[in-house]
Amino acid sequence: MSAPADVRTIREIPLDAIEASAIDVRSTPKAIDELADSIREHGVLQPLLLHAADPAGAGPFEIIAGRRRLAAARVAGLATVPAIVEDRPPHERLELQLIENIQREDLDPIEQARGIAELQRLGETIETIAKRLGWGVRKTYATRQLLDLDEVVQEGVREGDLTPSVALLVARIPKKLQREAAVQVTGMPFREAKVELGGFSRPLFEAPWDQDDAELVPKAGACTACPHRFDDDGEAALCLNEDCFDAKRKAFGARRIQEAAAAGATVLKPKAAKGVFERRYDHRRGGEVWRPTKASGYVGLDERCDADPKGRTYRKLLAKAAPPVVLAPSPAGDVVELVAAPDAKAALKKAGVELQKPSRSTSPDLAYRRQQAEWRKKAELENVAKAAVRGELVAAIEQTSTLESGEFWRLLAAAAVAEVWYDHLKQTARRRGLEVKGDVHGAIGAAIANASAAEAKAWTVELLCHRGDYRSRREFLHEACGLYSIDHAAIEKRVRAAAAAAAKPKKKPAAKKKPAKKKAPRKARAKGGTP
Repeated sequence: MSAPADVRTIREIPLDAIEASAIDVRSTPKAIDELADSIREHGVLQPLLLHAADPAGAGPFEIIAGRRRLAAARVAGLATVPAIVEDRPPHERLELQLIENIQREDLDPIEQARGIAELQRLGETIETIAKRLGWGVRKTYATRQLLDLDEVVQEGVREGDLTPSVALLVARIPKKLQREAAVQVTGMPFREAKVELGGFSRPLFEAPWDQDDAELVPKAGACTACPHRFDDDGEAALCLNEDCFDAKRKAFGARRIQEAAAAGATVLKPKAAKGVFERRYDHRRGGEVWRPTKASGYVGLDERCDADPKGRTYRKLLAKAAPPVVLAPSPAGDVVELVAAPDAKAALKKAGVELQKPSRSTSPDLAYRRQQAEWRKKAELENVAKAAVRGELVAAIEQTSTLESGEFWRLLAAAAVAEVWYDHLKQTARRRGLEVKGDVHGAIGAAIANASAAEAKAWTVELLCHRGDYRSRREFLHEACGLYSIDHAAIEKRVRAAAAAAAKPKKKPAAKKKPAKKKAPRKARAKGGTP
């Protein structure tokens, strides 16, 4: 191979002598045309990089870098292009081609991820790839993880339905759940999507184990170095592998019980601990936790004492008193430290801790329950309003005369059933008055099989409109209403107004005052009579 100093001379190379590379370039015709216009006016300002076994010879030459410029030069009608010709080994040529391809501005994230994966296949590490691209290691690794997405979801990323940051959240969810998750967050900004996908992740501040412990579950390693750890936005770190999180929770619980039993501590067996706990919302932690019920006769050491005006935990309040501690496995698999409620009360009294009776009106749990009730009420009203809109839409479609094939619409309606979630199918069956005995799919399938073309069309639209219950898909219902001149906003307003009117307490008519009864005059006592 000739020394680079001898061959880094710019030469004019005929276009006919340059062969295409193995790397596919997916530039749009518009982008190539715009570059061709620039080349016609200014020429090729940056030379191409070519490979040839004999750099000083007449070719043929293989393009290494500058494929878009080569394509645009052909469109511009040039006969030659400026180029530097070198003799590079095959793996080095491929690496350079991949690097150039990944750095293109018009390349979609999935293609970038494939390029990074190809470089890894050639023996490059994420760190070296990041350095060559001029990217951060985290960005490079995150882009590579997009290949962990389901193929259908990958297509959504390429089409721009999901941003790379949102797609990365979806990529770290188990593959069997990714399509469902992607539907929920399509079109959402990152922060909203993170909240929406909260059910697929666990906040790591809930982990009771040391996150640097690589021996707890040896296969998984430490949480701090785990690829399923997500904390790119600088907020609380998330674990996006629920199975691993639960496995570590159970392993840590088993370890603690073993250690406690060896030390002679009291440990409740799983059967005895089963009725001790209930799931409750902890507004300070922003999530649901397992806490001992009042009827169990225990309090959790890490539970906040409602009667303490400072909101301290029992652990902090009882630090000096040291009452007997009982360990119990919770339904989540972790181990909770408990103290018998009478022991806790006596220890607090002995320690001189002043407590106040908690007010029901200010109780965090009560406030949360009230908030939940408001949310449910709002969601129910939204469902009633949407059902009213769908009802009028269905009626309008069924009244439309059609010459279209009933078989086609029945087939389409049956396909729509498979795209709708079970709860939505139950709502549809209920709205239409179908008798469902356990098998809602079977009941709707039978109704569709016997439907006319107009009825099957109405079924199709109604089922697909259910996808509009998510913010990213609401437009479908609205557009369908527009086709049949239905004012969806007016219907929803009417339903809400009727619900608000029905919720107002009716004034009771003022009760009529009854006339006061006249008291009978007392009879005068006879003189000399007995009193």
